Amino acid sequence: MIALALCGMGVAAGLVLAYLALSPARPSLEAELARLARSAPAPAAPPASRDRYARLRRSLGSALAEPLGAAGLVPAGLDADLQILEQDRADWAAQVGVAAAGLGATVVVLLALFAVVVGFVVPIFLVLATLVVVAGLSWLVPTVSARAAARGRREHFRAVLATWLELVTLSQAAGTGLEGAMDAACSLADDWALRRLGRALANARHLGLAPWEGLRQLGAELGVDELGQIAAMLTLAGSEGARVRASLAAGAASLRGRQLATTEAEANRVSERLFLPATVIMIAFLLFLTFPAFERILASL
Repeated sequence: MIALALCGMGVAAGLVLAYLALSPARPSLEAELARLARSAPAPAAPPASRDRYARLRRSLGSALAEPLGAAGLVPAGLDADLQILEQDRADWAAQVGVAAAGLGATVVVLLALFAVVVGFVVPIFLVLATLVVVAGLSWLVPTVSARAAARGRREHFRAVLATWLELVTLSQAAGTGLEGAMDAACSLADDWALRRLGRALANARHLGLAPWEGLRQLGAELGVDELGQIAAMLTLAGSEGARVRASLAAGAASLRGRQLATTEAEANRVSERLFLPATVIMIAFLLFLTFPAFERILASL
């Protein structure tokens, strides 16, 4: 009984570790309300236990990031995905490490429980193969999750970018300069995409670069090709106000067209996915209606 209780506690601890690794941290209610209301009070400090867990997780990620990179286990494009998620390799490596520890402990405890209950000695090669599968899943799940989250944030960034370009165009039409119009458009809302644009423009200004150079660098960091295209258009337009305004309007129209095409394609995919369940339901309904008749025919033979 003691062995079963210890195995159960080990399984529960492993599942908790896996859940903590694979689930994103939720911001506090106070922080979200302060952000939405743009209020001055700072969010409440996290509890000591949560802060200690965050430090341990950060230390684990920092220790694992370099070995994973040296082993070639960092996929291409992951850095851009983490950049747009406002994370780094240490955060991703911490998720991999905690997931591997949790799932590995769970699998080992389950195998030990199976050996105790059934009385069967688990072969060592089976244990090693299971641990290899667990390691692969621990690497795959955080990577796929990061790519999916980054894909959603890139779509959001493109939508915000189209609106930002339109606002800059309107400000320029009212007589505002290019840099002033860009800064004013970035300050109109408290959105992470606008904040990234504002920081990129501020960094370019401090380095003595043109605003479109900051946009080009930001596009390379986040993996948003549209920023590089807009920077190229602005480079060709030069400093002439009318040409810059026309380039920005063309970029906004292009982004809106791509968003519309993407939305229509997604709607078509959803409609196609819904066609199969509807067909199965229709066939089941027809079988339900015709089954009594077929049963009578078969009974009369």
